Amino acid sequence: MDDREVLVTRIFLIKYPQSLLDTMGRDEILPTDSQIDLTESGRETAQKIGHALVSNFHGKFWIWSGSARRCVEPAQIIAEALGGKSQADHRLDERRISSAKGKITVGQFRQRQERGYLDPSRLADGELETPLAHRLRVESWLAEILGGAEDDEIHVIVSHGAVVEHLHSALCWKPTGAMESSFTFCAPGHAHVWSDVVLPDLRRIWCCLSANLDLSASGTLATPLRGIDDLSGLAVDLASDPRFENLVDAVSDDATAAQPTEKYYIR
Repeated sequence: MDDREVLVTRIFLIKYPQSLLDTMGRDEILPTDSQIDLTESGRETAQKIGHALVSNFHGKFWIWSGSARRCVEPAQIIAEALGGKSQADHRLDERRISSAKGKITVGQFRQRQERGYLDPSRLADGELETPLAHRLRVESWLAEILGGAEDDEIHVIVSHGAVVEHLHSALCWKPTGAMESSFTFCAPGHAHVWSDVVLPDLRRIWCCLSANLDLSASGTLATPLRGIDDLSGLAVDLASDPRFENLVDAVSDDATAAQPTEKYYIR
């Protein structure tokens, strides 16, 4: 291989920043996606992410998002910082957990999310899409995008936590069934960063450069991103991790009798 710089494709999988949904109590009725905006803190985070990307990376940016307002809004803010436009795609939407006419609480919504992690292939009562079907929907988008990707492209995807997990899992070949025991945690406004890597024999492979990276933190990208030392530490056991103390509620025989925890993790 000669000394010329090899151009690569990078992917930023971003969990949308704080939204109004993250501030709601478990007993409140779940709003529709069109009713959930970012908080002011979420907007500020999106602006910082856009600034970090434009200051540290050079290439052709593509900004993608799910169609929910809490995904579209930060994607537009980031795109504005990059001097471009964002594109929304329904394939990057949250899993269809309840019908449009069915009113459920925020707590019931979270419970259905986590119950799905334990049994990705089963369609529970009131749900319209299994986690497995959701994965296939998300993967179809990824296959289409990567099939036409060119060198020196930077794809920024702003979506829901489950979508970020499915995209991340697809890139590292983790089966959907692994959601029963682990997934790679990504906090609101954080990102998993991937890049295709050119091997000495000129083959290209996908490599995770960083996971759960706070792009809005001052100085986070002051130096080039480096591969983290041990990716095995990213596997989170849903049954024991404190972020998922409410998992007990999800598998309880009598979910209505379960007491909500104060440490509920908003995915």
